[in-house]
Amino acid sequence: VLEILRNHSLEVVIPEQWCCGIPALASGDEGSTVQLAKKNIKAFQEAGVDYIITDCASCGSMLHEYADLVGSSDAHSFADKVVDLSQFLSEVIDFMPGDKEIGCEVTYHDPCHLNRGQGVREAPRKLIRSLPGVIFKEMKEADRCCGAAGSFNLTYYDLARKVGHRKVCNIKDTGANVVTTECPSCIMQIRHLIEMEQVPVEVTHLAELISKSYGG
Repeated sequence: VLEILRNHSLEVVIPEQWCCGIPALASGDEGSTVQLAKKNIKAFQEAGVDYIITDCASCGSMLHEYADLVGSSDAHSFADKVVDLSQFLSEVIDFMPGDKEIGCEVTYHDPCHLNRGQGVREAPRKLIRSLPGVIFKEMKEADRCCGAAGSFNLTYYDLARKVGHRKVCNIKDTGANVVTTECPSCIMQIRHLIEMEQVPVEVTHLAELISKSYGG
């Protein structure tokens, strides 16, 4: 992510920060979630940033919730600055991919917290299509859950694997040799299932795919 932003001559500020709070909230600990939210709001307010860019669908979705969770004017200001990486690159700045030919066929998985949670769908596809030497192949049911769902795949492994099997089948049907997404949880789940089912497909974060065009 840093490589991509710096290739666009952007000043990147990384203040000290804490977990977004979604694990605590999912566990029913709203008190700890609010404490984490307030610490993050203060940290980024003091940093004086214009945008708060996230490369994790779940974190981004949670950060947007600070406005309602905390309710202060600072919380609303913070939430208004939060933007997903793909959305920032395709809608806020003039995105310029690198010149290196990547040479692969790519399909994309929509994370639930990005597509449904933040309404971001076309931005990552637009970026993928702009990369040199990349052929984009749309996946059937691209927005269907992969079965990760935070810690759901740990608590209900067998059920999560059944849900994920359908995702793997849809990936295979595209004929792509790379599947990319913007959620680390989805990446871990899909990568695990791909390995279990011995499917020769690379699973990568969109930022890593874009970075390859810069020689990364």
